[in-house]
Amino acid sequence: MENMISQPHVPGDEVVIRKSASYHPTVWGDYFILQAQSSSSTQECDARMQERAAELMEQVRSMFKDTIDILQTMDLVDSIQLLGLSYHFEKEISEALNRVHDADFNDHGLYDTALRFRLLRQQGYHVTPGNM
Repeated sequence: MENMISQPHVPGDEVVIRKSASYHPTVWGDYFILQAQSSSSTQECDARMQERAAELMEQVRSMFKDTIDILQTMDLVDSIQLLGLSYHFEKEISEALNRVHDADFNDHGLYDTALRFRLLRQQGYHVTPGNM
């Protein structure tokens, strides 16, 4: 049976009885609470996270350099934008979309054409549906 919690009775008010829910423990546990309590480990943790973020950003930059296929380039740009990380890679995205804009884009499916159109229009390129 669920626990019942009642509010203190105030004269003139109705008594409100609320059911107490038994929530499952979070998957994160108390990791963030424990990390916040020790300031020295917090600084070390922040430094490790910043190093890891820099490593991952370099990996993404190398993905831009290594990708020569237009469709893969568009998917990479789209994924980065959907993740909300595009502000880290503005230069790389601009260069990639210049290549996409200048590329010959015949014989592609509807998804590829729509993705190209959306990416270029979002970045401010003047592209008409007839150019696709």
